[in-house]
Amino acid sequence: NENTNFEPLVGTPQAGNFRYRDPGKQFTQELRLTSNGASRFNYVVGAFYFKYSVNQEPLSDKLPLGDQATPVGFGVCFRDRPVCVFGPRFDNNEATIESWAGFADVNFDISDTLNLFAGARYTSHKATAGYGQNGPVIRRLKETWNNVSGRAGVRFSPSPDTMFYASVSRGFKGGIIEIPTAALAPIAVIEPEEPLAFELGTKLAFFDNNLAVYASLFHVDHK
Repeated sequence: NENTNFEPLVGTPQAGNFRYRDPGKQFTQELRLTSNGASRFNYVVGAFYFKYSVNQEPLSDKLPLGDQATPVGFGVCFRDRPVCVFGPRFDNNEATIESWAGFADVNFDISDTLNLFAGARYTSHKATAGYGQNGPVIRRLKETWNNVSGRAGVRFSPSPDTMFYASVSRGFKGGIIEIPTAALAPIAVIEPEEPLAFELGTKLAFFDNNLAVYASLFHVDHK
């Protein structure tokens, strides 16, 4: 990427030369095995994998404005000035997020009107980040989080057009590591999110399924 941004200096917009590249790679895959739905007991089991990596680095190790003495990356030079205002530098940043999970979800019809459901998911989530200024990446931090999440609930259908349900579930969103913007700035770790949700609801159909009404009451404890 090569971008031109404008920043106010003494009230006058000046063009800054930003020269860097940040190629990213992503791979994700999910496999599922499901029952055929022909019995009172039905299931879904599977596995999930995700990986994303990015490495931001300067396009050149030289100043783009004629001064070939000092390396520079981006956000430090101005087209109408002979020197770099903020001091010449170049930054190397890298980050990787890798996550895999195994999960299962089951449904069981106790009767024609009553259904129980439950599910569980085990997740291993790893985040890595590194930072280097005027040289290779030398500051790295790695964090790994393991979590078990899931849900359980009941559905009651007194008629084909009426269904009531209640459920409780706990989710998981993996943490990340924030790359610093200065050499001595701390590398921030953003912890995972684990919401706990309770829900009551109903689904109703009228006029031969030409009108549907859904209503729910829920509470989420977010942390």
